[in-house]
Amino acid sequence: MKKMFLTRLYEKHRMLTALFFVLATAMILTLSTGLGLGNLVSRTVPAAEKAQTAQVHRAEAMLAETGESDNLTALLVEGIAIDETEVAARVGELYAGFRSDLEQKLALQPRVELLDPFLFDQDSSDSLSNPLIGNRGRSFIILIAPTNDHTPAELEAIDIMVESTLNHFIQKLKQAFPEVRVSLSSDSHANEVAQANTLRATSAIVLLAWLLSIMGFYISTRRPAAALAGSLSVIAAGLSGLFVSWVGTFIVSYPVHLVPVVALGSTTLGIIITAIVHTVDSHRLHRAGRLGKALLVPLSERMEDLEEERVSQFAKRVRASRLIMLVSFLVPAVTFLLAFAVPLLHVRIFALTMLATTALIWHLAVLLTPGVQLTLEHYFSSHADVDRPTGVLSKIEIAKAGGKPTLSWFERAEQYLNVTYLDTAFSKNMGAPAIAAIILLLTCLPWALLSPKASSSAELSNATDIVHFQSVAQENYPSLSSPAFSVVAKSSPSQLQHWADQVASKSSLLKLVSSAITVGNEKFATVDFDFQVANPTYTEQSEAFKDLAEEESEVEHAVYSETSRNIQVIDATIESLVWLIPLMVLVAALALYLLFGNLLMTTIQLVTGLLMSAASIGLAILISSSGFLTLLPGVGFNVKLDVTGLVIGSFLSVVVIAVVLLEPHVMSRPATSRAVWLVVGAGGIVALFSGQLVAATIGLLLINTIIVTMLGTLLIIPQMLFLASKPDSKLRARNSQISKLHSHTRTYLHRLFDAAPYREHRQNSDVNAEQIPVKATDTPPPAENDGLSPTEKSRQMLSRVRHRRRRNLTAENAQPQSD
Repeated sequence: MKKMFLTRLYEKHRMLTALFFVLATAMILTLSTGLGLGNLVSRTVPAAEKAQTAQVHRAEAMLAETGESDNLTALLVEGIAIDETEVAARVGELYAGFRSDLEQKLALQPRVELLDPFLFDQDSSDSLSNPLIGNRGRSFIILIAPTNDHTPAELEAIDIMVESTLNHFIQKLKQAFPEVRVSLSSDSHANEVAQANTLRATSAIVLLAWLLSIMGFYISTRRPAAALAGSLSVIAAGLSGLFVSWVGTFIVSYPVHLVPVVALGSTTLGIIITAIVHTVDSHRLHRAGRLGKALLVPLSERMEDLEEERVSQFAKRVRASRLIMLVSFLVPAVTFLLAFAVPLLHVRIFALTMLATTALIWHLAVLLTPGVQLTLEHYFSSHADVDRPTGVLSKIEIAKAGGKPTLSWFERAEQYLNVTYLDTAFSKNMGAPAIAAIILLLTCLPWALLSPKASSSAELSNATDIVHFQSVAQENYPSLSSPAFSVVAKSSPSQLQHWADQVASKSSLLKLVSSAITVGNEKFATVDFDFQVANPTYTEQSEAFKDLAEEESEVEHAVYSETSRNIQVIDATIESLVWLIPLMVLVAALALYLLFGNLLMTTIQLVTGLLMSAASIGLAILISSSGFLTLLPGVGFNVKLDVTGLVIGSFLSVVVIAVVLLEPHVMSRPATSRAVWLVVGAGGIVALFSGQLVAATIGLLLINTIIVTMLGTLLIIPQMLFLASKPDSKLRARNSQISKLHSHTRTYLHRLFDAAPYREHRQNSDVNAEQIPVKATDTPPPAENDGLSPTEKSRQMLSRVRHRRRRNLTAENAQPQSD
């Protein structure tokens, strides 16, 4: 018989192992060095989320056309009584030398590109007459804002020199005033902080996933080769996601906060797909329920060539589970495809990255990782020569020996973790699902606390000095606080001022806070608006923005500000989710019905999945709104949830929930689910402490997802399986058309992957028939004779049947046993 594709591929497992390590090494070198083009972290930027709407594109185009640079470096000094003459003189003396360097070496013009409180009148050392002194004379600010007269290369050099000079000044200042607190705010410093947080979080996520997957796979399989190969597959999955992100930096401006998110998502996919491959390999015989003696007899006693048979066996098991493997690819792929419906730039970048990553990880796990495992089994042969499902033989051996054996803590943990769904404590307790449903419903109640104003769209967390600078400046330096809305228009200042006066007179929400001025190349003008009330509701903020953005004008204009960006992000998300959530429910219902062919089972699975998804988000809302996370050091959280993190985390949560709900219908125990809980939980904790609000929101959401899926695995899934195991259960029924579809799908996948060997085998079956060994006692049937009587013809047919049956049995004994 011609060998099938996977068998022929896995026979070259040493070559596959070499290819695996070559690819992994190439990805590590690319991510760390960038091959001369910049490594992954250095190529990212700290960019805030943006809605993909016409208004945003118009504002970006107009701001780019003005040519205005937003290069601004600000130094906030707190804890010094600068309003006291003697203290101000000491600080001014320390700063004088550094200001001279900035003026001479960088050619910065005082009062034009360089502004500090010491440039004002000497008697203006109080906050009333000096706008750069605040907090009742206990803090001051230094501003450096190069003009557009410098080239981009000069601006980059200025940023480096300014930061270096200010750092020297900060050191001298702290030596003279130990109680001082200094906060630096600039684009380069923000990038440095964000990249440092990203590098730590990403490295921790990938390394933790690797170490924990080794432990999880070893407990699950008790095979060192399988555990090591699986962990290498998981770390390769993480590298794959990061490599796709590196490639993406050449296509789009890649936000730095997505790097740890991609690492978390790709390791999650890696642990899911690799765990499915391991479970298929280790437990296929037990699930099939046939060839019972194969569970007891070592492979070395029933086959001549262990390695060759092992390769064939592995390939058969993966080939027989094509449908399972296909579902493991389609679930995340469809989920990330639906994410494109959310009109947020970073969400779409993440979705595109994860689509490419899913395809790459799936091919690595199915094609290359088995080769690594088969190669490692050659060196761990003592642990790989027995083919048995974990936990089955131990029960048989204990029964043979009699009595209770003494188990180590590791063996007890393994015995506990290998309990099947139907052997759990609540599997026959029909009240458990009701209890779980009540708990999930109660956890959904905090959704009432989620409002647009309780959400935000930010880049850095409040653990950084940059955000601290922004909050202090907003409160104590009114002249430096950002207006609610800024309008840029392609017109003269007088034309824009006339339009702004009309808007302010008609609006009950807005007021003018500045006069129109010229910006850029003098073809543009800008003017600022603010709210009339101190603390407007989100509805009032949204209405005010629409008044400005949609107001008819004789001149082309656009609205830009942090407030307007945040409003557009939240509004775009809400508008898309109104129809995206029903679409996702419809797609999930259709997929479940195609998979189970049972309307009742589909309904139960769908309702359970919806409750778990809503409960995980509700728990995140409750924890964040309580303010508990602000007590933890390094957590990037205030009392708001990040919109981007909430959307991306919800899609990752759907993938995890889908795995937990679908695994019981394929495997007898939650091996894959436990591996996912272990790795994703550790990654979620790292993301929670990453110092970035987006990653922290996603980490919190994934931790909550693990909690609610554990609850479902304990109180809902075992009872559902117990009911489905009854002969007359309505959950066992399957639509005949769905059964035919499954059969056609398996046939199609068989022909797709093994078409050429399959056809060749069918064509040569008759030619090779005479090569099958036949026992000497077997006599060929007599030749057909049309002149025989009907009775003799009947006896002749029986003889042919007996001969064919003997020949088939002989041929079966001549072939290795299949699984």
